[in-house]
Amino acid sequence: MKMTSREMNLIFALLTVFIVYLLYTFAFNPLISNLLSAKDNLESLKLQQSQVEENKAAIPGILKQQEELIAEAEEKTETFLPDLNEDLIITFFSGTIGKGGPAITGINFEQLATVDLSSMVPPENSQINYPMGDLAKTIRPMEEEIEIFSSQPVGIVLAKGVSVDFNTAGYDQVLSQLRTVEVTGRTITVDFFSLAQGEGGSLSGSVHYNFYGLDKLSDEDGGLPKTPLTDPKGKANPFN
Repeated sequence: MKMTSREMNLIFALLTVFIVYLLYTFAFNPLISNLLSAKDNLESLKLQQSQVEENKAAIPGILKQQEELIAEAEEKTETFLPDLNEDLIITFFSGTIGKGGPAITGINFEQLATVDLSSMVPPENSQINYPMGDLAKTIRPMEEEIEIFSSQPVGIVLAKGVSVDFNTAGYDQVLSQLRTVEVTGRTITVDFFSLAQGEGGSLSGSVHYNFYGLDKLSDEDGGLPKTPLTDPKGKANPFN
């Protein structure tokens, strides 16, 4: 049967609609979806880039603030040693001999322990009443007591007990060792000491110290002096 031109046009129109449908469904629609998704991703990337730029601009301020916090922490903890190594403490006490201290016969160490700083705060002084005390206060009023430990940080620190023994020392030598420890500017306490007089008037005994340490945020604090190590003469490695 011969098709008329009208039927041909109708078939052509139907094919055109079908092709357009196929193109829209399998080509244009995915492309539009991809474009919309790409647009959303682009906006998200722009937002992330903006956030990265803001964070980048804030880095110098954060680093400066970090340095200030570290410096403040170092200042508040400068009295505490960064390392309670026994070799360092031995080197320290060996140096007290050359500064007028007694010859040391032995150094004994205790186990490392944790200490709450609040336990080191002395109790408040109780008021002492005595005859004519009220009259004395009117003549010379008592100054307000200063809280010695008010500026000390409260927390947990490490403590290392050390007993230093000697048997042929003079009184001035014992005091010299105590002064050398005192002028280090570190938190080192003398818990007790024992002295006994030997032959020729020399003293024997021991002094018990407590060294207090705290981990530092930086390596600025060198702590106690370290023993310098040198290569043996001749060969760098004596076992070769």
